[in-house]
Parts: sequence; C-alpha cells; structure tokens
Amino acid sequence: MRKIFILLFLLPYISQGQDIISTSSKNDSLLTAVDTSKHQPVILKTYLRKDVWRIDFLGPGYINEHRLGKKTTVVSQLRLVGSFRIEDRLDMYGYSLTVKKVLALSINPELALAIRHFYNLARRKENGKSIRYNSGSYFAAKAGYVLPPILNNSNIDIQGLGVSGLWGVQQTYRKYFYLNLEVGVGVAQYYEHTISPTGNFLLGYTF
Repeated sequence: MRKIFILLFLLPYISQGQDIISTSSKNDSLLTAVDTSKHQPVILKTYLRKDVWRIDFLGPGYINEHRLGKKTTVVSQLRLVGSFRIEDRLDMYGYSLTVKKVLALSINPELALAIRHFYNLARRKENGKSIRYNSGSYFAAKAGYVLPPILNNSNIDIQGLGVSGLWGVQQTYRKYFYLNLEVGVGVAQYYEHTISPTGNFLLGYTF
C-alpha cells in the first residue's frame, strides 16, 4: 500500500515531462483543441497555472499544484505533522511516587495527494478579484499517509492512511504570501471514530 501511494505521489512530476498538448503563459493559460467538423481551433479558457510551488511554514513542508484540466489540479505535499497532549506520569521523588504533568509529543512525516476542482475562478475574475496562483475556492478529495515518527516521547501513534472530502479556499496575497483553509470529513486508521471532522490551515510562500 505504501509503495502504491508513493508512486501516485510522484505522478505529477512524471506528467510534467509528458505534457505536450497544453500551453502556458505567465498569467492566464489557454488550452486549445481542434473542431474536426469545421477544422477550426476551439479555444478553451482556463485560469489555472500549469505548476505552482509553495513552502508551508506551519507544516513545515512543501506543496506542488499541477494542472490536470480546465478546472482541475492535483496537489502533492510533503510535510511534518505533530500530535501532542498533556499526560500524567509517575515520578520518583525521594522515597515516594508523585504524579506530574508532562507534554507528550509525536512528530511524523506525511505524504499527501489531492485532486481539486475549482468552481469560481471565472466569476472571481469577472468581479475583479485576484486569481493569482490559482486563488479561489474548490472541492477536493485527499489521501494522506503518515509515516513513522521522527520524534516521539510517548505512546502516541498517528501512523497510517487517511482519506477525506474537503471544501477549501486559497489565496495568494502581496504577490507571494499564501493562505489556505480546508474543512471537511475524513476517515483514517488513527482516528478514534469511524468518520471525523477534519481540516487544515496553511500559511506559506509561493514561488
């Protein structure tokens, strides 16, 4: 399962070398096709950038967003995720045992892959709002695999596969300052319940 997920994670980078149909410009992009009945080129307009690279400060980690279609992108992400809680632990003090509060912490790498469908880019542009670097609202299906911890001082275990359905909005401010908010529901091997609310808040920099 892990090998299959890593292969899917690498697909956007493989496809970048094989994309010979679509063209891109510095701002908006145009996809072209041929109408075989009239032998005239048909212009299909898309406001999505072909590739956007970002750094996530809160993860920390990196994000790549690669255009798949007129309104669709695939997002690959590598970041660190943390889980913490306050635990009671026994401590020997002299000849007696005492209970003290300690911070239990686990930090794990996570590989994530998501398909996003944007639904309001044209309307945002018509209303004079920014669509810079795919700024807009979307629905997404996301899968993430949390790897073994690189730091763990407790029995916290958040390893495993998780999938979720999300609504999100992202915006690039002042040219490169990046904000993203996602909310939805998901299921994962490390959740206490079968289906749980989930969400993400990203703060980063766009290249």
